[in-house]
Amino acid sequence: RSKVALRMAVLFVGCAVVPLIGLTLLTIGETTAALQEQAQGRLHHDVKAAAMGALERLSLLEETLRLVGASIDGAPRASTPPAVERLGQTLGTAAPSLAYFPIRGPMRAIRGELELPTLTEAQRSHLGNAGQLVVSVTSSAGPAHVLLVRVDVPGGGGTAAAAVNHRALFELDDDQLPPISDLCLIENSRALACSAGAPGDVVRQISSVTLDRDSADSMSGRFLVDHWTIPLKARYGAEPWTAVMMRPEAALLEPLHRFVRT
Repeated sequence: RSKVALRMAVLFVGCAVVPLIGLTLLTIGETTAALQEQAQGRLHHDVKAAAMGALERLSLLEETLRLVGASIDGAPRASTPPAVERLGQTLGTAAPSLAYFPIRGPMRAIRGELELPTLTEAQRSHLGNAGQLVVSVTSSAGPAHVLLVRVDVPGGGGTAAAAVNHRALFELDDDQLPPISDLCLIENSRALACSAGAPGDVVRQISSVTLDRDSADSMSGRFLVDHWTIPLKARYGAEPWTAVMMRPEAALLEPLHRFVRT
């Protein structure tokens, strides 16, 4: 209880305990930063993979649609060729509505109801030159897109059309997203489709900003957010789509939090 003993105790605390606490805080901070960096890197890789996968499925839809048009062109109107039925089954839910508009003759409805969208001069030129076009339309359910494919066959030809199911393109209803992840598809600051668990406030936030590579940290402190832009202009004559993936930051840092609590 003497002053010397008190000074020795204070000196022990200052030389042993305080540096240990400082080292612990430094380690936690560096570990948190490393986990966040790794998680952001994985998120960037996963959203790119999801976007490129959707673009591949759109390309497959295009080629299948071209085969549908070539198979039905000139076929009797009384029946649908078996090849067309098989191709329609291959498309699954990616194209809920299919139709063929021949150069000569009336429209052939294959599945659902679909009207040929009104095209601008630039869109008609792109379809004629490139052979495929994605058109943005407005439906009762909200923003939608129609894929048009030029079909060239001897003595005939026309345009095959399909309504695009965004959710099927990105497999939002098939549990194909990485764990604890949600995804939204954005076009011109409007959400085309989102996975079921996407938080509404975050969706509104990412729909109201111009996305760039450094915007993730400013959008939400509760989520890690990253995006990948799908270029559609050159091939499909359409505005680009942006896939935005998000993950709750707390879940990604839970292992570190458990370690700290113990």
